[in-house]
Amino acid sequence: MLLFFKAWRAELLAAIACLSATACATTEAPPLSTSIVAAGPVAAPSGFLDLCLEQPEACGAETALPIRPQVEMNDELWAQVNRMNRDANRAIRYVSDANFGRPDVWRIATNAGDCEDYALAKRAAMMDVGFPATALRLATVYSRRTGHHAVLVLTTTDGDYVLDNTRDVILPWEQTQFAWVSVQSSGDPMQWLRVASRTGGMADVTVEATAGG
Repeated sequence: MLLFFKAWRAELLAAIACLSATACATTEAPPLSTSIVAAGPVAAPSGFLDLCLEQPEACGAETALPIRPQVEMNDELWAQVNRMNRDANRAIRYVSDANFGRPDVWRIATNAGDCEDYALAKRAAMMDVGFPATALRLATVYSRRTGHHAVLVLTTTDGDYVLDNTRDVILPWEQTQFAWVSVQSSGDPMQWLRVASRTGGMADVTVEATAGG
């Protein structure tokens, strides 16, 4: 599996060790969420498919996934994922795909990238410290602020939560004000599903499964 640059990975591992200690416990309780409702298959983003052809291990195409589609939510896990999301957002510099001369380039960010690259980097780092791939799904959305967008969805026993490069705060998926377009299947990362419910008052927005900011 591709990993982040060593300095950031070391900081993440240190943070996780810290969270196991009483002194690092958080008093913030995770908000309750719900599960994203899918409504049938949809075409995967072209940039994702290109990534899978070039680096199958990066998107899980050749990985035998464990049968654990969600993780147990608790205060310690909530603090851990918030720290990882915040650190990734600060360690990676935003760079548009326009710099590569292609409209939708997906790759695991090391120190620079755009929305889907952040999401892939967070997914790789979280899998590296033991999160099951089945609980980490990529999703495409539409935001009035950023346009086409990609995020990482963490599936837990308390519902689905969104790790987004545009904010450090992790939100329940229905509180993000996005128009939801598509999400990976937990059982098969190569299969993408249309999201049945869209939030943020943008149900009238018609967009395809792609990414941008």
